[in-house]
Amino acid sequence: MFADNPLVEDLDIPKLARGLTSYIKRVLIQTTVAEGLPDILNDYKSILELANYMNIKDSKLFRELIISLVKLGVVEQKGDLFKWIGGEVRVTREEEEVKTLADPWIKLLQLYFKKLPDMLKGKTRIQRQEPGIWDSIYSTPLYQALWINAMKTLNITSDSTVLEVGCKTGWSTINLLKTYEPKNIIAVDFNQDFLSVAEDNISNILPDKRFKVTFIRHDFTGEVDFTGLLGDVKPDKIIVSYLFHWYNETDYLNIISNLKRCMAENADIVFLQPHIAYRNQTSFFQLPLYVEEGFKGYPLLETLANSIITAGLTTPKREFNLYLYSKNSLESAKPLKISADPPKYCKICGGILQENAFFCAYCRNIVDFNVNLPLL
Repeated sequence: MFADNPLVEDLDIPKLARGLTSYIKRVLIQTTVAEGLPDILNDYKSILELANYMNIKDSKLFRELIISLVKLGVVEQKGDLFKWIGGEVRVTREEEEVKTLADPWIKLLQLYFKKLPDMLKGKTRIQRQEPGIWDSIYSTPLYQALWINAMKTLNITSDSTVLEVGCKTGWSTINLLKTYEPKNIIAVDFNQDFLSVAEDNISNILPDKRFKVTFIRHDFTGEVDFTGLLGDVKPDKIIVSYLFHWYNETDYLNIISNLKRCMAENADIVFLQPHIAYRNQTSFFQLPLYVEEGFKGYPLLETLANSIITAGLTTPKREFNLYLYSKNSLESAKPLKISADPPKYCKICGGILQENAFFCAYCRNIVDFNVNLPLL
């Protein structure tokens, strides 16, 4: 198991994020080329003209795709008109490393990209993939590295009661048991098939610690009283993993308020939610994921952060645009005013760069403004 592998903790998260983004950008261009977009856009057309010509039904997502191609430099925009201008597509070394460390995830993305044109033309979105496929994805070194970095913020001890929302197929639960050995874990997911796989994984790998884990199926949509499922238990460490892209923005506050009501005083909470977006940011990563039924889009930082604050938790601290850390608090925090435009990130360490800075405040490397782009 990766909890025993010190190399996982040493993975360069910003580098891997850039590699995954590089792969998605490259395949996105290849997918549109295969659909004949260069020939169709050989002269300037509006998105409406283009959508009608290609028999596109999902105009909102199609517009996001075309704007993505503009930002990638292969489509030129003049006002409301667009034209294909082409560009070089290369496989980067960082991309090759991601393929090694997250091969199941790459294969699933390939399926999504294959289905993307059909979905844009109105065909039914695909059902959520089998638990076995996601089981292989969640056990990859890339996901384990994200998990390890997020867990460091919680200071979990042997006396901790951990509430894990979004336990998926149990690999993060296994890592909790192996790495921190908390007193007990309440593992929650909305998918009963995932919970069944998680229970089997833990029973097979850590049978002597299975008694520490209680599994609960719960879908937060419209279900207000989550606290009743926990009885008198007050978790002091809460992990929310890869959850919000399955819910609408209007559900965020209800979900977090539910968690707030069951948290111990001064409890720590981490929201492991990669690809948190800014209002004016095009997320290349989420485009192919709309193929899967139930995917709602990655949360906006402004919306998620202020839902955390409104629920009564402390102002969240953000790390590498991958997770948010907060605490239970009796004091009210002020709503955050967050820029609609994403910041730039250090190419070396992934830290957010201060405006007009010549050095990264985290690793002190000289800033290259031509290559520092947002993570995912």
